[in-house]
Amino acid sequence: MNMVKVAWFNLWHKPFSAIVSIMLMVLGVGMVSLVLHLGNQIEGQFTRNLGGVDMVVGAKGSPKQLILSAMYHIDAPTGNIPRLEAERIMKHPMLEAAVPLAYGDSYKGFKILGTTPGYFSLFDAELAQGVLNDKNMEVVLGHRAAHALGLGLGGHFHGTHGTEEADEEHVHHGHAYEVVGILKPTGLAIDQLIICNIGTVWEIHGGADEGADQEYTAVLAKWKGPMAMLTLPRLINTQTSMQAALPSIEISSLIDQLGIGIRTLESLAWLIIVVSGLSVWLSLLGALRERRYELAIMRSLGAHPVQLFALVMVEASMIAIMASVGGLVLSRLLLWYLSLYMAETYHYELAGFVLMAKEIWLVALSMAVALCAALTPAALAYRTNVTKILSE
Repeated sequence: MNMVKVAWFNLWHKPFSAIVSIMLMVLGVGMVSLVLHLGNQIEGQFTRNLGGVDMVVGAKGSPKQLILSAMYHIDAPTGNIPRLEAERIMKHPMLEAAVPLAYGDSYKGFKILGTTPGYFSLFDAELAQGVLNDKNMEVVLGHRAAHALGLGLGGHFHGTHGTEEADEEHVHHGHAYEVVGILKPTGLAIDQLIICNIGTVWEIHGGADEGADQEYTAVLAKWKGPMAMLTLPRLINTQTSMQAALPSIEISSLIDQLGIGIRTLESLAWLIIVVSGLSVWLSLLGALRERRYELAIMRSLGAHPVQLFALVMVEASMIAIMASVGGLVLSRLLLWYLSLYMAETYHYELAGFVLMAKEIWLVALSMAVALCAALTPAALAYRTNVTKILSE
């Protein structure tokens, strides 16, 4: 007796029940896999984008908004800060590095960031082509920005006022940017940026010669030692018109907040897997009752009770295997769709989706749920009363 072939035939004898059981488990496995990847992606992206930044200085407002705008470029800045006041902090002896940022324009949805060469060092960004920008109106493109915009070395374009795509009247026609460099991919937010010097931002917005009226959007700072963490944030928050936000603290808080929603979705997905186990139990139990006569015939032809027990367990294993594969495929399709949406809306791409160690446990647990659900039907098959069934 080829047990696998018999189990396969039995499984599809009642296709509706089998399909319902498989689809429920596919949905559960797919959701758990999706949540695992999203949690890993979110935490990984936020953590890796911290780079070498210990503190962000900007206009007073929401610390999280300041971090998201200055570090991840996915929110509006809290405002601008006076250049002279910011530079007094930038020269503080407890700082190892301080990099100013200035926003204002964008091109086809990609933000144009004014900064200094120190910005590249904070995120270990290296050139793939060309040179770093030096003069006004020269730009270096992040890897994704260059790819999406189709711009190469020597390319020219005109930015638009603001951080979103604007109509023709907001285009700075008198100021053409020139691409002088393209960065290697880093997997960080810098890949999405068009980077120029701060003088370019001031020139376009009429502040190149206004001295004290010039402003920064934020300053990214790196400390020399732990004493800076205890001293500088309080000094800035209490004695200046600016605020200091700590990326590590704000991002940990944000991840914890997002984690509540992720854990809720994961709990719901596990509930679906448990319900799918109940569906497997009902499906196998119903099929077993319909095949009582067939099982009795198999016993009379020499099949051992253990073989009948194993037959039911193989059917459950088939359901679990098909559901696990289908669930993992479903999660990849959903992640692919989300990656396209993120790239289109926020210019962020989710990273590669390799098989996670937790997913191996997920498949094992799904298999365990199906096999546990099959124990009762399998035990009934083992205890098949040949004489009684055939006499009926």
